[in-house]
Amino acid sequence: MNGIKYLSRNGKSLLAYANVEGHIQPGVLFLSGFMSTMNGQKALALEEFCRESGHSFVRFDYSGVSDSNTEGSVRNLKSWVEDSIDVFNNLTSGPQVIVGSSMGAFMMMHIAKRFPERVVGMVGVAPSFYFFDHAEKWRKILSSNDNTETPELLEMINMDYFTGMDDLNLFQDKDSKLELPCNLHILQGMKDDVVPWNETLSVVRDRFYDTTTIDLTLRKCGEHRMSRPEDLSILMNVVKMMC
Repeated sequence: MNGIKYLSRNGKSLLAYANVEGHIQPGVLFLSGFMSTMNGQKALALEEFCRESGHSFVRFDYSGVSDSNTEGSVRNLKSWVEDSIDVFNNLTSGPQVIVGSSMGAFMMMHIAKRFPERVVGMVGVAPSFYFFDHAEKWRKILSSNDNTETPELLEMINMDYFTGMDDLNLFQDKDSKLELPCNLHILQGMKDDVVPWNETLSVVRDRFYDTTTIDLTLRKCGEHRMSRPEDLSILMNVVKMMC
């Protein structure tokens, strides 16, 4: 795809990214979901929105995925968190609105914890805040060699994916809560078969401090990808309000 660039990092693999230069703050960063690429419909729609509105924009592929499947790259959860932080730190400047899709919302929270002064808005699309728990289940399945239910998982990751991930859990115990540096808007489909809408509702209710401003938009016919034209229209409106 035209416009692909590569972020060079000392001692790490190259990361493929595409960006739009903007003159209006804040900028927008898109974080894709598990094994999704930077060329998905949400990423491209956001890029077009930012190009037309004058905001800077960045999208990228995680290590070992699509155009970031470069020499020395690995598919590893800890590396993907580091990828997200490296992109934020090296390819964006000033205040940013972050859009995290599914697993990308997990990455978004780690960035917000690291750079609270620069994150001025967050949008979670079918957000997998409990992604660590999903990864833990996958680790148990793969380590047991019982892969009859998830053969496709073996095509994407191996046990190396879980190395070093133990300190990445957003919620260290059943009573843990997060304090956010800015407003969070969640877009959630009620037909989502990956991140159930009632799970998202319970996270909003139980896992964030009451001082946090969170808006939740439920789409009765919405599915996990939330990439239909009407879904994308709502996403653009939410990002526009954040900006």
